[in-house]
Amino acid sequence: MQKDPIYTHNDYLNLLAEYGAVAGVLLLFFLITHWQNGWKNFQRLGPKRVVVSHNFLSTSLALNIGALSAMAAYIAHSFVDFNLHIPANVLLMAFVFGILANAGVQRETEESAVPMSIFLWRASLPALGIVLAVQCFRLLPGEYFAEHARTALRDNHPESAIDFATRGLKSEKSNPFLYQYLASAKLTGCDSIADPRDRTPCYTDALAALAKAHELAPADNTFLVPLASTYDALDRFAEAEWIYYDAAQWDPRSIYLNELYKYHLSRWQTVGAVATSEQPAQPR
Repeated sequence: MQKDPIYTHNDYLNLLAEYGAVAGVLLLFFLITHWQNGWKNFQRLGPKRVVVSHNFLSTSLALNIGALSAMAAYIAHSFVDFNLHIPANVLLMAFVFGILANAGVQRETEESAVPMSIFLWRASLPALGIVLAVQCFRLLPGEYFAEHARTALRDNHPESAIDFATRGLKSEKSNPFLYQYLASAKLTGCDSIADPRDRTPCYTDALAALAKAHELAPADNTFLVPLASTYDALDRFAEAEWIYYDAAQWDPRSIYLNELYKYHLSRWQTVGAVATSEQPAQPR
């Protein structure tokens, strides 16, 4: 169970939380427009089609009814779940909304020539596909090794995670998750080192990787708590204080973050008191 949930089980609330009221208005416009167009297609393909059309094997009406039903189901289900966080569901709904937007209207009076404006829009889609294909090919090795590093960490194999993350960074140095998984795997090893003198350079290496991840994705707040905790592990409490402050701005009501911050202050006071007691007495 999630003790400190980040995402709501409601697509609409999550959309508002991430993108604000403007996104909510755009979503309403999107849904209403497609619903109206789907209903017009239903009226055209329904009673009128039965009377006029001689092609009774056409599947246009069935596809239209299925698309309207799928849209209605998702509108209802999204109140209690985050369906559209799943890429496969997004692809399915893109197909459904495509059917609602264009049910395949054919008119005998249509001109065979395609207007230049429509031709340019259609030509932009293959161009966009080429750009996406190039980006996918370029970023694929980093994503591949990042996913293997993540699963190695999940299965408690930090050495394998370090190996995968290091191999990924050879080809992709702009992927923040490679640095995150590298740091997490190193921190797992650091915690098992008994000698504090050997533990310090280990934490320093992990800190450099976390700092790089935060630099590449400053708006991703998932890097803040590990970064602050690593500063604490190095007794660099003043620097950790700033990171905890930034984390609190993202999630001021987090119970988990509040408990970590209390522990941070407790350690800072304890280490400060020990350092003060170990200072040599000043001559009078």
